[in-house]
Amino acid sequence: MQYETTESWMEFHVARLRLSIRAVETMRLPQYKGSTLRGAFGHAFRSVSCGQPGQDCKVCLLRVGCPFAYVFATSPGQDAEVLRLNEEIPRPFVFEPPEDSRCVYAPGETMDFGLVLIGRGIEYLPYFIVTFQELGRNGMGTGRGRFELARVVACVAGQEHSVYDDTDGRIHWREAECTVSADQIIASRPPQSGDLTVSFRTMTRLKDRGEYMTSPEFHPLLRALLRRISALSYFHCGTRLEADYQGLSARARSVALAVNQTTWVDWERYSGRQKEWMSMGGLVGRAVYHGAWQEFWPWLALGEWVHVGKNATFGLGKYLVGSCEF
Repeated sequence: MQYETTESWMEFHVARLRLSIRAVETMRLPQYKGSTLRGAFGHAFRSVSCGQPGQDCKVCLLRVGCPFAYVFATSPGQDAEVLRLNEEIPRPFVFEPPEDSRCVYAPGETMDFGLVLIGRGIEYLPYFIVTFQELGRNGMGTGRGRFELARVVACVAGQEHSVYDDTDGRIHWREAECTVSADQIIASRPPQSGDLTVSFRTMTRLKDRGEYMTSPEFHPLLRALLRRISALSYFHCGTRLEADYQGLSARARSVALAVNQTTWVDWERYSGRQKEWMSMGGLVGRAVYHGAWQEFWPWLALGEWVHVGKNATFGLGKYLVGSCEF
């Protein structure tokens, strides 16, 4: 089965890492830890990298070249050819919290979670490591339990490459060994014939006509992937993906939702920036699609790495096609 490919895929690079933190004091965390990881990381990252902590990033004179402004407050430049009118664009990172519901970690126990870096965001890996060291000294969760960053590994093609270990406290980063191109991801597992099975592992928030969907129809899923991946490529990989977006979107309407075993899971988080509770529920479960879906494989394969839908940096929108991973 043929699908559309382009040389521009070669510039889209991703790094998937696993971080292990070791509790120094009892850590009390919510069942879904994505909000805590992302929120606590943001505060610590600003303290580590920001030259003017009290200044709004939008008007800060140090914005150009600032790690925090790029990684955590990403916005399009005036010369951007796409999304120029949008205040924010997709961030070049995604946290992947543990999928269990464990809430308490005693001193000495470890918690593993994932981190995906996209394009130029990979260059800022040392800042992520230093930030989690700082966050560990300050503590996280209810009661701010302190922890240590024990280990960071890059996960590529079923192999692990050590990036950081607290036994020597040094970063061992070999980018060629620890990153994967879109071409490699797409080619690693060619699409199969038959129906398409998608397992939504974390709350997935897809919009259609301005409303969040309570049924995972394929067309809005594909459109969300087109928007997210093309924006990540343009702003963080320096490449404008050349694709027949209108044709892809139109043909996606022929792929039907054959089996829907998803449910809507409610979730709320408190936004310190907006000073209010925010509803961030989404779909979780399994969906089976029938139709000519194979041409959309490049977008589906990359989406497994970068997630789909709203609030992906929290770990929302994680899905797997079938039961395999690269």
